[in-house]
Amino acid sequence: MSGPVIDFDWLRSLHQHKRLHLTTSQGMAGTVHMGGSAEAMVSHLIRLAEVGQKLEMATAAAVRVQHR
Repeated sequence: MSGPVIDFDWLRSLHQHKRLHLTTSQGMAGTVHMGGSAEAMVSHLIRLAEVGQKLEMATAAAVRVQHR
C-alpha cells in the first residue's frame, strides 16, 4: 500500500453529520452535483475510494505472494 489506510467508517460518519459537498473553483465555480444531490456525489466518491483502497491492498498482497 502506497499511502495510509483511510478510515472510511469515520469519513462516512463525518459526511453524515456535516453534509459534505464537493466544490470547484475551476471553470464554472460551484458545487458539484450528482443526480441533483451534492451529498450523493460525495457519497459515491467515498465509496469509489474505498473500493480503490481494497483493490490496491489486494493487488499488493498478490504481488507479495508471487515474489516469495
